[in-house]
Amino acid sequence: MKYLAIIILFSFSIATNASELAACADEKNSNISIIELSPARYPTSPVAEIVEGYTTLQVIVNPDGKLKTVSVMDSKPERRFDRSAIKAIKKSVFSKSELKEDRCGIFTYEFKLE
Repeated sequence: MKYLAIIILFSFSIATNASELAACADEKNSNISIIELSPARYPTSPVAEIVEGYTTLQVIVNPDGKLKTVSVMDSKPERRFDRSAIKAIKKSVFSKSELKEDRCGIFTYEFKLE
């Protein structure tokens, strides 16, 4: 018995809302920037289904620039790209601060097929 495999290749890119992290609404201390942004991987399933979307993350970074917490604020389609965005932001490098307080920021990964 013969099996036929059809491979469909898509050209895709992952765009990010590349400006600095936006300030969190309820936080005064949000002087935070990303020194090195880790790219997110486009999940296999959405590529096969030709799905685009975004994930917006809220991050808390300590004064040493280490990511303390990350949470999903919004995503479309819901939960589809969250895991890829979280993995990427955890690998990113954040700016240090001379202040002794944690900092908060909001960042969006956009997933677009081209």
